[in-house]
Amino acid sequence: MPIIACSACGKNLSVPDQFYNKRFKCPGCQSIISFELEAIPKNIEKNQNNKTTAGSDSPIKTNNEEKFNLPQGKLRKKLQGSWVEMEIKTKCIRTFIGFVVVLVSLIAIVGFKYRYVINYIIGPNEMAQIELENLNEQKGFGNNFILVRGKEVVLSSAHQIDIITSKRSGSQREAKYVYKELLVGEKWLLVKNLDEGTLNAKGNLIPFDDDFLKYTFNHPIIGPWGKKYYPYYLDNSWYRLNGHIFLGVIIVNILLLYFVGGEALAIFSDISKSPLAKKIIETKTPRLIADEIENNAQNPLISIGSWRLSQKYFIYNSFFFFDVYFPSSFLKAEKIVLDERDWKFKKKCKIIIDVKGGEKIEIEGSGKSIDKVEKLAVDLITQNNKPKQ
Repeated sequence: MPIIACSACGKNLSVPDQFYNKRFKCPGCQSIISFELEAIPKNIEKNQNNKTTAGSDSPIKTNNEEKFNLPQGKLRKKLQGSWVEMEIKTKCIRTFIGFVVVLVSLIAIVGFKYRYVINYIIGPNEMAQIELENLNEQKGFGNNFILVRGKEVVLSSAHQIDIITSKRSGSQREAKYVYKELLVGEKWLLVKNLDEGTLNAKGNLIPFDDDFLKYTFNHPIIGPWGKKYYPYYLDNSWYRLNGHIFLGVIIVNILLLYFVGGEALAIFSDISKSPLAKKIIETKTPRLIADEIENNAQNPLISIGSWRLSQKYFIYNSFFFFDVYFPSSFLKAEKIVLDERDWKFKKKCKIIIDVKGGEKIEIEGSGKSIDKVEKLAVDLITQNNKPKQ
């Protein structure tokens, strides 16, 4: 009867043959254990090596030898049904669905802003005096990308004033925009950001608010003078800028959905394409390591944010990402203080760990938890650097 050691508590267990290639709980600590090919003692392997095929002088291959001759597909099955496989696939589905939801939301916004989209595509539309005079709120002129041609332009006395309030200096008034008056037909049109020396203006036609009209064009004293002006102004700023930005966001999201989302679906259908799964499958005992990762994630030495840390594995498990780092690959650990203004000793810090292959791990936290992380990382790196005897 083979004897194996529990990876969690170290207790030696005598395992009956019927548990071969199966999972069971340690009677001592209740951790999940896999009884795999690699757990069989060497004396059992020697007995199997002594068996020969009838009519042949060559020995029968041991289970270990057969294992390394298995194709990648069969070797990959060792992770099937494990917690690690479930977490990897869950993150893949969440990633793909996340990009789809964002893309659908962006398309919905495009439908909601259909007037702007139409003007963005076919504008600017040239508008004459009679059309300007017949515009009203019932027809709607928000987000109209128009072009007007004037006969004369003068500097207006109208300014856009921004009031800036601060505790030290109080309220300050600052002129942000200077408007110009463009003669279109027989009336003047206020234009914001009109280029010097031009009689043509294009942009968004915006109505004045009721308060402005009340004290200007509709005022009993200023009213006759106000009839010479249109009751709206033209913003000559870059009308298509927001559309360009939004279109860029949509294109980037489509590319991310194609590449990142496509990769997530590929990993979901074939777990061996995951870098983490590859790292585990390349070991001699993939299922045993997967079970140890599950045990360490559920019973970590240190839990900080999305990190679950132990002496054997540093596990990062957030809503979209899942990864496992082996401390044997750690090279250097450094602690950086991010914010010293926190009260008492709860300074916000970051532990940066250099990993073989040029990768870096960053763990943020404060208080005693981050100190424990630093001590654990330094101890593990010191242990890795000890000369092997």
